[in-house]
Amino acid sequence: PEAASIYGKNNVWNPAFEGVWHLSDPTTPTDSTSNANDGMNNSVSAIAGQLDGAGSFDGVADYIDASDSSSLDVTGNLTLSAWVNLSTVSESGIVSKGLEGDLAYGLKVDGDGKFSFFVTTADATTPDASVSSTTAPSADGWYYVTGVYDGSNVKIYVNGLEVGSAAHNTTAVNLAVI
Repeated sequence: PEAASIYGKNNVWNPAFEGVWHLSDPTTPTDSTSNANDGMNNSVSAIAGQLDGAGSFDGVADYIDASDSSSLDVTGNLTLSAWVNLSTVSESGIVSKGLEGDLAYGLKVDGDGKFSFFVTTADATTPDASVSSTTAPSADGWYYVTGVYDGSNVKIYVNGLEVGSAAHNTTAVNLAVI
């Protein structure tokens, strides 16, 4: 069967997920979990994607703002995943949760043009645990990027391969979604 029929916007393959946005229609980004963390679109347009469509972000001012739900207040283990296709490789956010510079967790392209996963576990304006991929992605290629915090380590995976890891053992902080 096609991936969209198994993993489409009406299917979530793990009931423990706190938020899943398939972006088949980014103009109305609906959370596929029972948590109803639906998003609000700010200039994101629909394009073809890996699973049932995707959103096109300009890397500057386009974003989707999900609700500030208690289900997104992660204080333990955390996994973030996203399909990413960059038209240019430059520093930009992919997905994050934070407030006024206090970044609770997220995936991004860092200043070196590499995928990065970060976790802030105290009231700080910079992440206190982060890890980057070992190589930079190429423009116009699809990548499946995953960041994992297991209570002891932060790890980043690209296309299913672990490409970075760092020790960290402090409880994640609870902040608002940006």
